[in-house]
Amino acid sequence: MTHRFRISCVSIVMISLPLFGCEPRPRGLNDFVGAWSAEFSRRPLTQVVYGTIVFDSVATLPRGELRLLGTLHLDSAREHGQKDLIVALLGGPDGCLQLSGPVIAYERSDAILDIDFTPGAADCGLVSQVSAATLTGRWQEPSFVGTRAQGELRLLERASLR
Repeated sequence: MTHRFRISCVSIVMISLPLFGCEPRPRGLNDFVGAWSAEFSRRPLTQVVYGTIVFDSVATLPRGELRLLGTLHLDSAREHGQKDLIVALLGGPDGCLQLSGPVIAYERSDAILDIDFTPGAADCGLVSQVSAATLTGRWQEPSFVGTRAQGELRLLERASLR
């Protein structure tokens, strides 16, 4: 009986070993080149706005910093009656955010990707921080006096351009 119990315990431990090493690995900037679906959600409302992000290249700035360059297009909202996607996303109008526009992203660390959906805007627009491993994170509408709106962002890979 003891021998059978030991074999069972050893088998369970051996089977579970690969599970502990299965955490998603962080992606590098080049791994993001391609088309992505973006799901922007905001609480307490369950409003979700869908968009498409296409990162088409990685560029090196004059100071040697790497940046992902691409575009964002807001496609639709979960609530089909919502005609103004910017109001659906932010809860109000924002003069800096357009339905389609440029996107710049960079790695803050090995684990975090910062995405600026309104490059050059300071007191308005849309920025986010996403885990390079799980592809989930937070977005916010910045302002000089704090955050106007914020929510969650999830990226889903559509097609790789690598």
